[in-house]
Amino acid sequence: MKISVNLHGIKLTECDYVVCLDKHVMVEATATVGPHKTVGRSCHGRGYDYLAMDPGGASCSGTFVLCAAWRLGCAPIIVMGMDGYRDGTYWWARDGVGHDREDSKQHVERWKRELTMLIPNAQEVVRAFDEPLSAVFPLYAGVPVPH
Repeated sequence: MKISVNLHGIKLTECDYVVCLDKHVMVEATATVGPHKTVGRSCHGRGYDYLAMDPGGASCSGTFVLCAAWRLGCAPIIVMGMDGYRDGTYWWARDGVGHDREDSKQHVERWKRELTMLIPNAQEVVRAFDEPLSAVFPLYAGVPVPH
């Protein structure tokens, strides 16, 4: 199953679901892929047609999508791309904004902390495709994860 964070993934490939934390993105995703393929926060409920899910403490779209993937029965959950990480920096560092954002080590530690809280067996099912999450989750090597 392929799941897109916001509209990023569907720009590259066809996806089974689009998961969004923010209301304006959910509205755009619903218009783009349809309500049966859009997962949004349950608090957006009234007046919108989409699949509602409680984010359960996820602080960003990335951790929310991994929680949604787990709830949808995905295992392993292979993380490909994380907050625009490329060439050792995140999107906000390349764009010159968000200078108060976390550095890479703080960022992956927050992801690990949140995912361990949201997904009881996160260390067993979450796999990093590449840096920087490979510092806190096993690297995906094409090996099936035991259930």
